[in-house]
Amino acid sequence: MWSSTTINVLLAIILLVGVLGFIPTHSISIRLSKQILAEFLIISFFFFFIKNIWLKLFCLWNVFSVIAHILKTNNYDKLTYISLMALFSYLVFYQIVYSQKFNAYTIINCIAIIALFQALFMLLHSFNLSLFFKPRFQDTMPVVGFLDNTNISGAFIAMTMPLFYRKKWCFWLPLMVYVLFKTNCLAAIISITIATIFYLWHIKKIFILPILAVALFYCLNFENPVKFTTHSVRAKTWINLVSHIIPKSPVFGIGLGQYRYLWRGIVKNKPEMAEYIQMPAHNEYVQTAIEAGLPALAFILMYILSLFYKFNKKSYIQLILFTSIISIAINSAGMFTFHLTLALIPITLLALYEKEADYGQRI
Repeated sequence: MWSSTTINVLLAIILLVGVLGFIPTHSISIRLSKQILAEFLIISFFFFFIKNIWLKLFCLWNVFSVIAHILKTNNYDKLTYISLMALFSYLVFYQIVYSQKFNAYTIINCIAIIALFQALFMLLHSFNLSLFFKPRFQDTMPVVGFLDNTNISGAFIAMTMPLFYRKKWCFWLPLMVYVLFKTNCLAAIISITIATIFYLWHIKKIFILPILAVALFYCLNFENPVKFTTHSVRAKTWINLVSHIIPKSPVFGIGLGQYRYLWRGIVKNKPEMAEYIQMPAHNEYVQTAIEAGLPALAFILMYILSLFYKFNKKSYIQLILFTSIISIAINSAGMFTFHLTLALIPITLLALYEKEADYGQRI
């Protein structure tokens, strides 16, 4: 576990890196030198403090990708720096959650309470009611709760719903299911369905699966039909990116945070492709391969596999957390789960799971 001194050192490193990156300089060589120095401070953090080898390699490769981008373009975009700092901050948060002594059961309950408040506000929106959080789009009342669009809301509900499979919380499941289908978010619905099948299989209640299948079929086709148009556009986006963009820079990618500029260039120079290239890519795996290269994608996939390898089916709390992780992993293939304000929720769930799997503490 980390001491208070270690945490203070980490916070000092974060402050130093942040200051280095944003101090204005007139000389481009000095600017690039100080920002590369910031990268090496981040490398030092990853090398000494991140425990999971695959996360360590993933983050280091992102840094190498940024350095390769600097050397290739002789320029350092602030969006790239902010993206790297966000990644750095998320990993600090992950490691703190993993390493500190606290009642993790309390944290899981807090996440469930946040999800419950979100679901209650989504319920109000489903009846065209709003108390404090009004959606951005006022023509029709989208079911978004206190988030800003239905995809984000659906992803949030899908990743937190397994926390309500516990005995004292299952009373709220009908509400969670109802608001999830009201978001009309296919990626979220598919992800939690597959995760729930995994959960039911392990608790040996397979008899519920036909009921789940009938309910899913009914909701998708009659109660609240899911529109497949946007998902076909996303599929074409992924095909175009994989076939045309990734092969151009498969090792280091185009640079962290550079997808926005790639998209703007396509819209400006190739308008015929713009219809099938979305911003963002709505796929964490594809966008990772584009921005940081195929090795970064391989490292993150190995990280997910390492979590599966650590799974202990005899631990109920691991089952709950891993069910959430399955939902997160699948949803990330059709959504930008870690590019959002809710990114700390999946990061917390991942860190709690790995902590429980490594230390076997009772949560």
